[in-house]
This record gives sequence, C-alpha cells and structure tokens, in this order.
Amino acid sequence: MKPIVDGLEAQFAGQITFQRIKADEQDGPVIMRAYRIQGHPTVLIIDQQGQEINRLIGPQSAEKLTEVIQQVLASAAGQGLLAAPSATLPPLPTLDTTKVALGRQVYL
Repeated sequence: MKPIVDGLEAQFAGQITFQRIKADEQDGPVIMRAYRIQGHPTVLIIDQQGQEINRLIGPQSAEKLTEVIQQVLASAAGQGLLAAPSATLPPLPTLDTTKVALGRQVYL
C-alpha cells in the first residue's frame, strides 16, 4: 500500500497529514492498543483531537481511499471543522512500567 499512500499524500498535501505507523517499531504497539488496531493494513482517519472518523481494514484501492478522504474533507468543511493540518499527533497514552513488569510476571 506504500505507493498508494505516497500518491494520496501528494494529492492531498496541505489538506491532511499522513502518519505511517509500523506495529513493531517505536510507538507502534502503544498506538495499536490505543486505537484497537488488530488487522494489517489498517487506515485510520482521525481528527486533530485524536477521535476516529473512519476506519478501513485490509488492502484498499487508491480510488476507494480517495473517495473516503474526499467525503471526510467535504463533511468537515460543511461543518466548519477544517483547520490547518497539524504536523503532530495527539499525545499517546503512556504505559506504567511498574504495571508492565507486574503483567509480565503474571503472564510468565
């Protein structure tokens, strides 16, 4: 899906921000838990407050993704919700290392 997303990123530059998250790297596991992502690939469209607007699971065509993005942009514009895209994501939930260690012990 990378070539499709790259094309959409160029097509919608300045209107929305794309973030690629890998499930097994950096904050990927935390983000997957926060948004309850279980399948790959998953495309989430979220607002600037981190609220999910739309979710597509599995491989998608460029046409389908374009259609969904255009619908979201039109809906947001109609409701006066469009603002300049943010370069940052909302804060991620943090993990309590003490609870993680305890969970690991219980699991083992």
